[in-house]
Amino acid sequence: MKKTKLLLPIFIIALLSSCVKTEQADLVVHNAQIYTLNPYLNQAEAMAITNGKIIEIGDEHQIMNRYQAKEYHDMKKAVLVPAFVDAHAFALRYAWLQGQNNLQDVNSIDELLRFVTEEGKTGLFIGVNVKDDLMGDKLISYLDYFPNLLYVLKGRSGLRMAMSPRMADSLNISNRVLNGQEVFDVWEQVVDLSHKSTSYQDQLQLLQDSCLKLGICAISEMASEVKRAEFLRTLEGKEDLKIKIYQSLYDNEGNRAYLFERLDSFPNFQLGGLDLYLDEPLLSGRSSLRGEDSISLNYSTEQLIEIGTLANTVGAQLIFHCFGDSAVGQVAQVAAEILGEVNDKRWRVEQSQFMLERDIQALKKYTLLPGFCPQQAPLDLAYVESEYPQYRDKAYPFKKAFEANRFVTAGSAAPLDELNPLRTFRIMAEFLGADPAAREIALKAISLYPAMAMFMENEIGSLDVGKEANFVELNGNLIKAPSEILNDIKVQRTYIRGKMEYHY
Repeated sequence: MKKTKLLLPIFIIALLSSCVKTEQADLVVHNAQIYTLNPYLNQAEAMAITNGKIIEIGDEHQIMNRYQAKEYHDMKKAVLVPAFVDAHAFALRYAWLQGQNNLQDVNSIDELLRFVTEEGKTGLFIGVNVKDDLMGDKLISYLDYFPNLLYVLKGRSGLRMAMSPRMADSLNISNRVLNGQEVFDVWEQVVDLSHKSTSYQDQLQLLQDSCLKLGICAISEMASEVKRAEFLRTLEGKEDLKIKIYQSLYDNEGNRAYLFERLDSFPNFQLGGLDLYLDEPLLSGRSSLRGEDSISLNYSTEQLIEIGTLANTVGAQLIFHCFGDSAVGQVAQVAAEILGEVNDKRWRVEQSQFMLERDIQALKKYTLLPGFCPQQAPLDLAYVESEYPQYRDKAYPFKKAFEANRFVTAGSAAPLDELNPLRTFRIMAEFLGADPAAREIALKAISLYPAMAMFMENEIGSLDVGKEANFVELNGNLIKAPSEILNDIKVQRTYIRGKMEYHY
């Protein structure tokens, strides 16, 4: 009896001490369905956050019993996932477009006329990815009457730009209809024509507002220019830059020299890549397809080896834009010459619309990272069915490319397609399958894998101790929802470094 009386106070003391919260946190997020995407804890219910980083993640009782927090956010069983990372976008170009008279939703000539003649509208009228039936002689004739009108189209005719005669004169070019790579060459001059409320500072604000609304915490800005890099470098350490930007420069001699001398890495901005466009999109008719009419690649293998050797020496990432399988094969030759086999250089093979089995094996052998722009797939595959049915099983090989290195990224190509990671996810999921494992790959393709491609996986892409508390609340479960309701799942809240930056 005496022994029982002695043990009772000890038990009570132990019980009470177990209820005492011994750790401090800025924020505890709890009562949630958290998909962490980290390898050893796939799902959790709560996490503690201090100074914008996760200090613990786990079960509800584990976190709630341990931490005294300044704030508690009860998620009421909502689904949380890591904030999204767009692996492929023309980010500041997209933002610049938002500050113009955007014709993206114009669907007919009548709508076009109403839009451009609406009272009070001045400056450039820009249409990106406008429906293809607006192209042709009729559109060109209307351009004669609207001097500030320009279109960039991506459809069965490939990537095309059409502009008014006055705009062509302003740009000092003779051809008013440009194709493929010519569009990128002229785009910078077009941007310079109008700075109406579109300074780089304004562009950044427009970009961040869009990203936060869409749950994006980081973006890979493709084919950029030195002047954008110079602007972004001035922002480091300021509160202006909330999202992370990984920037790569469009390859020319000036950009290449700048990049190789000034590889920069700051907490929210990294300049590290060089974009090399080896051929052009399938719909342009200028993709390099083996077995078809010979299409000259934009670089010789010798040129690529020279550039690749220098990039490898200074530690720059090469990003090869390869639409046809011949271009992918050329990258394999260059990688064999420079990289050898397994490596961590993270050279990327982007926009791979076609790959043969030997190309996929090259991804594995040389640790090349495959990336796709899934929003382009439906239109491209319809074209393949019509024009190249023999290539159907080689087009957009999402699954096979993933299996090579257990890695694949999915980007938007905005503004040529929609800046919308959930739409990108839905298309990826349609190709990969509806089972939870396939859905998880699709989710990692818009979060963890792009973070790895951008050398940022220690900071973002998954929810883990020591990483930034960047996460998104959704109104549905991307992993378990039936395919027919995926379209209804939307971002409700976006948290960046533990702070709620967007609320629906």
